[in-house]
Amino acid sequence: MEFFALLGGVSAKIYDDITDNNISVNETLLESLKGLQWISLTALSLGDFNFVAIMYFFNIANWIGGPNGFTTPYELSLLIVYPMFFICTFCTMANLTKPDIISIFFILLAGIGEPIMHKLIGYTEGSPEKLLQRFTSVIIFGAWVILKNELKISFFITKFLLYGIGYGIISCFFQYYLIQNGLSYEKQRKYGELCNLSSQILPSS
Repeated sequence: MEFFALLGGVSAKIYDDITDNNISVNETLLESLKGLQWISLTALSLGDFNFVAIMYFFNIANWIGGPNGFTTPYELSLLIVYPMFFICTFCTMANLTKPDIISIFFILLAGIGEPIMHKLIGYTEGSPEKLLQRFTSVIIFGAWVILKNELKISFFITKFLLYGIGYGIISCFFQYYLIQNGLSYEKQRKYGELCNLSSQILPSS
């Protein structure tokens, strides 16, 4: 299950970065990433109602904090279709321990707080601030997993954290790549505006 947790986070973030930054890739690759994400989510969710709940409500919290993060039909479809797992896994609902409840509180707080912090600080794609934020998240989640036995958290929390680690690692690599190549979102936006202006001024051949 640890493998599927990491695979799910990695495939989800690669898809996000490709679509959010309008990177031109083969459509088969995009569809394959969607498939990997659903295979991973299915493997992680079946037989684990608690994982389904924390995964879904984290994304709902993230959507509340930053609605612009869920704009594509595919992303919105995840929020609509994924609750089907609540029905098939309801009988596997397990009691929450005190460490689980505390963990869930901080996870949901991070879900709603990250996009809000994004707006307040104003960092963009390809900025050192975003790289630092994602790197810090990976370190915190990693330490959380390493200390899982001492913290006495349930396995569904560990699966969620591993999913987040896979997601965060890809984000760190992508942010580093943008910074190294001077491809910040702000520069791309200004370049796009300049191209649009040029096309309006210069006559077409």
